[in-house]
Amino acid sequence: MERRATLVGAAISAGLGLAFAVTPLLLDTPLAGMVPVSDAWIVLLLSGILVVTPLHSLRDAVSELGGVAARSTVRQAVLNIVLQELNAQGIRLVDDTVFTSGRAVQGLLYIDPGTALSALDVDLLRDQLERTCRQRFENLALELVLTCRDPL
Repeated sequence: MERRATLVGAAISAGLGLAFAVTPLLLDTPLAGMVPVSDAWIVLLLSGILVVTPLHSLRDAVSELGGVAARSTVRQAVLNIVLQELNAQGIRLVDDTVFTSGRAVQGLLYIDPGTALSALDVDLLRDQLERTCRQRFENLALELVLTCRDPL
């Protein structure tokens, strides 16, 4: 964090130095009226550029709080792992919802087992899927919903 603050301070100082070096060149141009406040314009410009990263971070954090879907690469990786296990047991994946919350990955899998399953069987299947997925995603939680049709 201190490194970043130092870089920001250096960028602002360099921008102001550039402004002071360039402003005498503007005296004989239509921009001569800007010369007295050119350092302020440079600071505003640099601040506008530097504020983009924190704003993106804030937007991403608010999106996570709202339950935004996981990036497609995360979702696809989870589905690849899950589908191998489900196909091996003859269970059809009807639909899925995979989302992230911080470093945690959470998934809701709608499955059609095709046959009757006991509550113990569902719990064992969920535990097996979580164990397999946690080899790649350490903080992963899955829930299974039994259904025979698309929930939407």
